[in-house]
Amino acid sequence: MVYWPGRPRETVIAEILQEARDIRPSLVFIQVQGPGVLEPHDIERLRPLCDPSCVICNWDGDQHYEPRDPQRRWFVDLGRVCDAGLVVNTEHPAVYADLGVQHPGFFEIAVDPPVFHPTAPAINVPPVVLLANATHQVHATRRGYVGSLDARLGPERFGVYGSGWEGLATGHNPLALTQESAVYSAARAALSISARNDLPRYTSDRLFRLLASGGVPVVERFPDCEGLGLIDGRNCILWSGEAGLHAALEGALAMQPGETQAMRDAASDLGHDHLWTQRVLELLALVDAVREARP
Repeated sequence: MVYWPGRPRETVIAEILQEARDIRPSLVFIQVQGPGVLEPHDIERLRPLCDPSCVICNWDGDQHYEPRDPQRRWFVDLGRVCDAGLVVNTEHPAVYADLGVQHPGFFEIAVDPPVFHPTAPAINVPPVVLLANATHQVHATRRGYVGSLDARLGPERFGVYGSGWEGLATGHNPLALTQESAVYSAARAALSISARNDLPRYTSDRLFRLLASGGVPVVERFPDCEGLGLIDGRNCILWSGEAGLHAALEGALAMQPGETQAMRDAASDLGHDHLWTQRVLELLALVDAVREARP
């Protein structure tokens, strides 16, 4: 495993190549989310140092731009020389196939079980919370919903934790990852509002943090959310639009303690399916499929 942040590109590439010489990997899993990190010729240098059975997977663990946008050219270029190009929605792989990406596919993000799990509730947490940022133009819709809740519920009933909420009465500083589960455990309703909700199965990993923590998920509906296991009224409350948001929160706050606990338990159960301990098994199945497709 080689980490990149803050280090010269040449140094990291040299370390990757040396590690490949040392261990002759049968799987190389690359998480890259932007240009200027790895180039196609780096993969061409890497491949001869790996085991002949090696599968090289490039994975963008978040959603940025559309496949044909110039900002995604780096992903297409890498995808043409890697064995698989994986993304976090089920719509774009077909487009990437047209662009020449080898074995494009869907591979969802996950969360770490030692960090996200049911725990003792934090104190001084309002009944409705959102853990999310508002630092980019793609967060405009989220800002609109938060502005509505800020005015409607006020700081006694609503709190938003993250960057970009300065000046709001309901705004709180960002939480450390290890603090999030306790806040989800304390709140009577926890919102999930991703940067966009129009791509099948695309959602922020914050939803999986919320599920694994055993929160009460109040989730903005997105296409094929059922494919990730979400069941309205059982392990979450789904909503669309501002009126739907307010109705969903009213429903969550009106639940009796037994109903609330049942939803927490069901959310936690679903959260187990979205831990890295489970997700890596899905990755290995993808790797096997790539190997089987070889001549």
